[in-house]
Amino acid sequence: MPVDERLLTEFLAEAEDAVEELYGELAALRAPRSEGRARRESLARLFRRVHTLKGSASTAGLTGVASLAHEVESLLEAARAGRLALDARAVELFGETVAALEESLERAARGESAPPPRDLVERLRGLAPAQGAEAAGVDETGGGAGFVDESFAGEASASLDAAERGRLRAAVAEGARACAVTVSFPLEDFDERFRLLSDALSEAGEIISTLPLTMPDAPERVGFRVLYATRETRAQTAERAARFGASVEELGARPNEPKERESARHASQGASVRVALDDLDDLISSAHAVFNDALAALEAAAGGDADERAARVRRSFYEVEERLIALRMTTARRTLERAARAGSRVARAEGREVDFEIVGGDVRLDRSVAELVADPLLHLVRNAVDHGVEPESERVARGKPAAGRVRLEAESEAGLVLLRVSDDGRGVDAEAVARAAE
Repeated sequence: MPVDERLLTEFLAEAEDAVEELYGELAALRAPRSEGRARRESLARLFRRVHTLKGSASTAGLTGVASLAHEVESLLEAARAGRLALDARAVELFGETVAALEESLERAARGESAPPPRDLVERLRGLAPAQGAEAAGVDETGGGAGFVDESFAGEASASLDAAERGRLRAAVAEGARACAVTVSFPLEDFDERFRLLSDALSEAGEIISTLPLTMPDAPERVGFRVLYATRETRAQTAERAARFGASVEELGARPNEPKERESARHASQGASVRVALDDLDDLISSAHAVFNDALAALEAAAGGDADERAARVRRSFYEVEERLIALRMTTARRTLERAARAGSRVARAEGREVDFEIVGGDVRLDRSVAELVADPLLHLVRNAVDHGVEPESERVARGKPAAGRVRLEAESEAGLVLLRVSDDGRGVDAEAVARAAE
């Protein structure tokens, strides 16, 4: 089946952001204080983003990327359901997979293709839980949470999926109460009101699932039944829900396995649209032309306030122009982090332990410049790891820490951006370079 080049180009542009989001969620899972609800939410977001990447890659014709994403998606689903221990080993393997996905996408951008790394796929499959693990009551931390009779949840328990059961088990094991919040809203604004209710509930607990309800006696309204886990008292939850006209039903002193569809937290996020840099440049040029025409007309007009109006137009345009130019800018962080990840892969391949430090990630530079410097920066980092940082035995013999250090730094200097890569290795052997030159 031929690949739609336009679709592939659009996918690759969006996939870059998707990979950065995956790395962000992995960092959240690795954080020392990642536990409980925050950990479950990071895991859910990671699962959704891998799932989306898999579908998009398949549509774009990148079967290798889609296949690898499918392998890790299955494991993430098992972790959400409580059938896979989400330990450091699993998180690191997920990190390797994201790096492999990133490398596959970079190859696709160069017009190359390659199957998923066989060794990585085998290790992912080796991590898969044995059949029947859920029945044994394995929770997401690797312990045995056990199961509680679902009868307290009534008919709602039939609509629970495995991930929702896992989330509820974990929440209750941490001391939360399970309850059902029932509410209905007018059709004309139910989405906004439900978002506000979800935000209010999420402040003090965890939404496990949401089940829409039919309203035969009130067809002009939309109903919802929300399965909710919280450590608040019954009275506090009732007061919180009452602000939205909702009622609360306690589902048992220690429920552990009820129901319903997952409702992602409705945290409002700014909408975005991807614009080609050439189109943005055209927009800036057009704004210049419009401004010049308007200013010329004002300066030619008779009247005592013409100069004042011209000055206002000039100030307004300069503000608009600055905002348009700012759209071309990005921070150096993404470029530095990509280079550091490439260096980590080189270090693993060489069997060396190397720590990477990023400084000045908030320095801003033009997006086109960021794209141009990405490959040279990657080359510098690889050289620092491969030729600069010594093997562990040599470092220890010289009294150095076993782990090497590579520093990636961005600095704004006199209107320019300086990118610097340094390492604590042995440095360049000038005599060896001279011999090679000879």
